[in-house]
Amino acid sequence: LLAAAMAALGLYGKFSTAMPIALGCAWIVADPRTRGQLRSWQPYAALALFLAMMAPLVYELWRTHFLTFTWITVESEEKGVSWLSYGQNQGEYLLRVVGVAVLAGAIGFRRAAPDAAPPQADRRKLRYLILMGAGPLLLTFVMAPFVELRTAWAMPMFSLMGLVLLGLWPRAVLRRVTLRAALAPLAVMVLMVADGAHDYVAEDQGAALPSQYTYPQAKIGRMFTKIWHHAVDRPLRIVGGDHFTAAMVGVYAEDRPSMFSELDPAISPAITPERIARDGMLIVWQDGFGWTPPPEWLAGREIRTKPVRWSQAPTAKPILFHYVIVPPRP
Repeated sequence: LLAAAMAALGLYGKFSTAMPIALGCAWIVADPRTRGQLRSWQPYAALALFLAMMAPLVYELWRTHFLTFTWITVESEEKGVSWLSYGQNQGEYLLRVVGVAVLAGAIGFRRAAPDAAPPQADRRKLRYLILMGAGPLLLTFVMAPFVELRTAWAMPMFSLMGLVLLGLWPRAVLRRVTLRAALAPLAVMVLMVADGAHDYVAEDQGAALPSQYTYPQAKIGRMFTKIWHHAVDRPLRIVGGDHFTAAMVGVYAEDRPSMFSELDPAISPAITPERIARDGMLIVWQDGFGWTPPPEWLAGREIRTKPVRWSQAPTAKPILFHYVIVPPRP
């Protein structure tokens, strides 16, 4: 029952959870001991719980014409890479995993001890760990030649690779791993984080405008919430605009508004004309993001501009936000 609930909640969070779920089902069928549990009633109670928890999600997908999967397809076509580039990228990540293991001293060139092989009782656990830990990553490799995938989408597939590596190491080798050697992965992670932070900071030094990673997002969200409350005596319920700007303002707004992406009902079907008439809407956008509001949303309304300072550097220019307030009907 716990596994069924976790599987359902995982799909609510990320649809790629379907990969470990599918592999788990394959394990149930392939492993004789687990397959024997199908003679009892408990797996079917878990299946019933899973289907009951999934019913609201399936209904919402149907109600929105499975827009989520349409978006995944469009993103793959527009921003995906070929299987060769995808495989090269994932291979680099795997080399890093092995490199950290070498630095930790768990992989070396010493001759294995006589008790290096795992006991028979542990082999079944090891097979399960390899299936669930490495299986999703292998599935993405199998998919890559047939569909262009974004390399970032494979990052969750590495979640259990460290455990897989630990499971493959003989116990005799693990006993040789000292505390000093075990600190090597931590040192590597700190260096990688520092390197990434340096890249973001260096990218913004001397730049006229910040990268999207270093926008003062919380400050901007609070600022537009105050602007709305000063003009409209109601909570901010809807923020419209380009994907990045509307999401940035909406996520950090205290009223927790809905996002009306690009003012397109096909993208945000939950935003109806009735809701806009009842709650009003804040439309906000920036130059250079490839989107401006359609003329019908601007007709008869004042377009205002709000500059935001993001850096004290002399070369930094203020970020200019354009916004329009669509008040609710009286």
